[in-house]
Amino acid sequence: KYEPIYASKEMDFQITKIEIKSRNEINLDIQNKLNIYTNLDFSKKIELEINSEKIINVSSNDALGTPKKFDMKIILTLITSQKGKADEEVIFRENFKYNNTSNKFDLKKYEKNIQQNLTNKIFQEMLLYLSSI
Repeated sequence: KYEPIYASKEMDFQITKIEIKSRNEINLDIQNKLNIYTNLDFSKKIELEINSEKIINVSSNDALGTPKKFDMKIILTLITSQKGKADEEVIFRENFKYNNTSNKFDLKKYEKNIQQNLTNKIFQEMLLYLSSI
C-alpha cells in the first residue's frame, strides 16, 4: 500500500479551505494531494491560497541556434491564513536542467515527468512548512 512520506497522521494541522488562483495542472495536482489534510481534526486550522507557474527557458543553443538544453522552473506561491494570525506568503521554487531531444514526443513525456518530480518536491516542502507554522 502506498503511503506518502509525510503521512497525514504525522501532521498536526487541518486545511479548512484550498483556493487555487488558476486551474493549471500544477495547482490541481497540489490541491488533489492536499485534500487528505481537509478531513483531519486538529486545532491548527489553515486556509490556503495557491498559485503556481511553470517556466521553460532555453539555457543553451548549438552553433545553428537550435536549443540544446532547457531549464524548467516551477514557482509556487502559498498564502496561509490562520485565525488570529496575519496572512503569510511563502514562495517555493524548484528547477531542473535537461537536454533537448530530436523526438518531440519523448521530450514532452520527459518534461511531464520532470514537472511531476518538481511538483512532488514542492509538495513535500509545503508539508514541512505547514507543520512548522
